[in-house]
Amino acid sequence: MKYLSKEITKPVWTPAVKTINDLFYSLSGYHLAESELLLFELYKVYRSVRHSQETFEYFYFWGDMLLNDFHDTD
Repeated sequence: MKYLSKEITKPVWTPAVKTINDLFYSLSGYHLAESELLLFELYKVYRSVRHSQETFEYFYFWGDMLLNDFHDTD
């Protein structure tokens, strides 16, 4: 936008600016799930696979960190 503003001399409509993630989501038709929903789903899977009695309050911290890592990798 900065460089575009240097080239124009009159008011114009600027093009839409999207992140690469926003572009892919708009083209795919899928939407990003809320992080709370993903945390609950991850917690259910974790408990079923590990047969853990760990509480959600304890799981929340590192589960959120794990989801953020997956998001960054993705």
